Amino acid sequence: MAVKLLKKVQESVGYNDYQMSKALGISQSNYVYLVDEAQSIRIDVLVKAWRLSKLSGREFLELIEVEAEKIEPKRRGRVAKKY
Repeated sequence: MAVKLLKKVQESVGYNDYQMSKALGISQSNYVYLVDEAQSIRIDVLVKAWRLSKLSGREFLELIEVEAEKIEPKRRGRVAKKY
């Protein structure tokens, strides 16, 4: 998801990268990686982000849905060869 959702939460609470990483209980380098490159996020970090955002569960889920819709479905596994 290159978890842009975290950046939205960060902006809403007015934290810099360092403050946000400490609030989530992760290193600043891991936070930057999550925002810029990661395709997944641990559930405990996601829950901390939700609590920090002070959004309702429904509102936070809507943010997740918006981010998820931006991701192209990736094919998994092998594709059968045509003979």
